[in-house]
Amino acid sequence: MKLYHGSRFKFDGVVNKQATNCGFQDVPKEELQNGIYLTPNYEFALAMAVRPDGMTRIDDGKIAFEHQELFEPEKEVYIYSFDTDEEQFKGKELEFHNKDEYMIKGDNMVIPSSVETVKSKEVFKYYELAKWGDTSKEIRQEINFKLK
Repeated sequence: MKLYHGSRFKFDGVVNKQATNCGFQDVPKEELQNGIYLTPNYEFALAMAVRPDGMTRIDDGKIAFEHQELFEPEKEVYIYSFDTDEEQFKGKELEFHNKDEYMIKGDNMVIPSSVETVKSKEVFKYYELAKWGDTSKEIRQEINFKLK
């Protein structure tokens, strides 16, 4: 299976991090685990890479940034690709976390098979930009935690 990890930072491998809720009380504890988060969805990895500080809401083909003024469309971000058939994944616990994420527990780092550099504005090939104040039911999933 091909999995992705999106980041605004360039590095040699994706490392195990403890997710935090950054003070938001409504993040379920099961979403705040210590692990390496990967997704089967390229567009979701890209959305995670381009998001500015603050909360990001994603659902039903729409994306909204709490601090849209911090979004940098020309900023280069990185999409890390992994193939779970690779030797480094043998014996690893790959846990289904939700429809957009898998998590690897108990490992310190995985090395990508490839790294793609893209401009942040590429996210709009996959998502329509919504205003933060739009509280319609179409925008439900809040990604409001950072990795330490």
